[in-house]
Amino acid sequence: MQENNNELKDNVNIENKPRIVWIDLLKIIACIGVLLIHTISYNLNTINLILYNLGLFSIPFFLIVNGYLLLKKDNITYKYCFNKILRILIVVIPFLFLHYFYTVFKTHDFINSLRVFYNWILQKGVLFAYWYFAMLICIYLILPLLKYIYNKDKLNLIFIIILLIANIGLNISSLILKDHLNSYIIQTFRFWIWILYFMLGGVIYKYGDLIINKIKLSIHIALAITLSIMSIILVFCLEKYYFIYYKCEYYYSYFIVIISALLISLLFKRINFKNNKIIEEGSSLTLGVYLIHMIIVYAYDILLEKLEIEMSSIYALIRFVVVFVLSFLIAFIISKIKYINKLIKL
Repeated sequence: MQENNNELKDNVNIENKPRIVWIDLLKIIACIGVLLIHTISYNLNTINLILYNLGLFSIPFFLIVNGYLLLKKDNITYKYCFNKILRILIVVIPFLFLHYFYTVFKTHDFINSLRVFYNWILQKGVLFAYWYFAMLICIYLILPLLKYIYNKDKLNLIFIIILLIANIGLNISSLILKDHLNSYIIQTFRFWIWILYFMLGGVIYKYGDLIINKIKLSIHIALAITLSIMSIILVFCLEKYYFIYYKCEYYYSYFIVIISALLISLLFKRINFKNNKIIEEGSSLTLGVYLIHMIIVYAYDILLEKLEIEMSSIYALIRFVVVFVLSFLIAFIISKIKYINKLIKL
């Protein structure tokens, strides 16, 4: 199915490149959600835990966006995929070297400091959030296969159903055993979750308009809001009263979260958002913000440690504000510097 002509016609930037405003907005919301997850200390009090869980849909949104934009391409070759993998490494490696030199300066240990070059894949260290880029590399490695499955409607449906059943089965087992089975595999390699969201992004591209036309706007809004709130409440209750540790990453695979993320994405698609410079600029900075924000989080925590200030709910909120402002500001400055701006673009 071709992109809605009106959607493209209304959303063109000054360089005559098509803008999909609902995609831009979803990326900004997802980015803010990631900042909440990485800055709000969920174990301090109930308010912090609620704020933390507002980031529940951030990674699902990012994957839905990637699936939407990639699976709609007519021809996906391994050359294209390897070029994309190279671009990911080009933006990640400079930050790894920056972290390496800082670690060497701090520890005077050249050998053990080399761990920073693989810790990001294993979701460890200061740049643990870079696991997302390692996961994207894995998806690009199998993207031609995913595209082949996507082009076969029946096969695609069967594939998505299998992934859904796998996720539901895993979650039921986790609830019975009172243990997050997802936690035994690091986020980088939880493909049963990531590929499902990725393929759902493709479903939105191919069948989004058809699905939207089947649902009244009022019902769609009510369902999206209700299920999203129910998802957050469910996760809050499970974290606080059932499981012994908090992490919203273990709930991305829950059926209600999957359906909520899908409904929200479809709702954004059906609303005729008008493009503006702020949305376009903000969306273009999300990669830079993701790359930079963990460094600022680390610096903030070091500062509190030096000042002998204990983390509290108010300092966690301040950390979110500081990281939000500085991450977007630094990403904006870098985006305006010729050649250097390549470091925050894929």
